[in-house]
Amino acid sequence: MPVLIDGYNLYHYVRNLYQQQQQVELGLIAFCKLIEAWAARAKEKTTIIFDGTLPVEMKYEYPKLAYVKLVYSGHKQSADALIEQRIRESSAPKLLTVVSSDREILSIANKRKCKSITSQDYWTVVAKKLTRKKRTPMPREKQKGLSSDELDYWVKIFKIE
Repeated sequence: MPVLIDGYNLYHYVRNLYQQQQQVELGLIAFCKLIEAWAARAKEKTTIIFDGTLPVEMKYEYPKLAYVKLVYSGHKQSADALIEQRIRESSAPKLLTVVSSDREILSIANKRKCKSITSQDYWTVVAKKLTRKKRTPMPREKQKGLSSDELDYWVKIFKIE
């Protein structure tokens, strides 16, 4: 399912969390890389729409992202207007997930039957997925169990009858 994110809406929420909880300043590039890490794990194509034009910090170090597309609204329209346009133009709105805490955007998403989620709730999902450890597969030796010689050895050691 494609995900459409109200960029600065989510970024400011996450940046404030990092400042309050970890006393760390979260830059825009690091934020985009966090969303990329989530999108890669979730295998979700994600578009983040920001107001304005590409920030100076991004001009010098543009993050390489495979699952996330960054879009800037430019000076003639707001990110909200561009998000609304994308929602209205979606050929499969029921498959689209819209992330924003803006009531108007969420209302438009709900009218088109898109899945919608607030920035706070979305970040809770992302943070859980990013902090969850990946399971490592059990080594093949353990999957087979003990050989008869190994079993005899442990039976003798523990004096099991």
